[in-house]
Amino acid sequence: MSATTIPLCNVCLEDEWEQQSICKCNDCNKHLCEYHTGIHKKRPATKDHTLEYTISSPSTLQQQCIHPLHYYCQEHKDQITDIKCHTCKMLICPKCAFLNHKQHDAALLKDCIKEEKEGLIKLLNEGKEKINEMTNRKVNVENTIVKIENRIELIKNKMKNEFNEVYNYLKLKEEQLLKEINKLTKEKTDILENEIKLLNENLQN
Repeated sequence: MSATTIPLCNVCLEDEWEQQSICKCNDCNKHLCEYHTGIHKKRPATKDHTLEYTISSPSTLQQQCIHPLHYYCQEHKDQITDIKCHTCKMLICPKCAFLNHKQHDAALLKDCIKEEKEGLIKLLNEGKEKINEMTNRKVNVENTIVKIENRIELIKNKMKNEFNEVYNYLKLKEEQLLKEINKLTKEKTDILENEIKLLNENLQN
């Protein structure tokens, strides 16, 4: 069997991890990687199962079989630490959970990872929503600023036009008044000149 057709380990897939299998358990009907094959052989419930190897040697695997989640328990060498004790904040095996952590808050590691992953996805989505909300608020504020600036510009133009109208009106009134004054001044001057002329004529006679 070529490397490209080697099935993936079903147990690893449950933990959302892709790892090539080296055998198939005919009793469980599951493909197992090198790591989970070793566990399968050690667990009392599965140690007598019939394993059918799909490759002759683990060395033909494209990648080394190291599961990212599980380690063997230091106290119980045949057990993997696939449980997280939230009380003690440590990874434990099923025997440790039964013997030393009975009353503790504990859960399967894969469930904890799934829960944390969902929590991270939720936080990520909330972050995206907040970013979108802040972006929309920013756009609204910018639009409001543009509207205010346009309004101010309209008011300034209106004030300028009104000032020009008042100025032109006053200028026109000034010219009219000057004309009136000049006219009255001329009329008065003419009257006085005529009076002076008459007085001079009387004086000569």
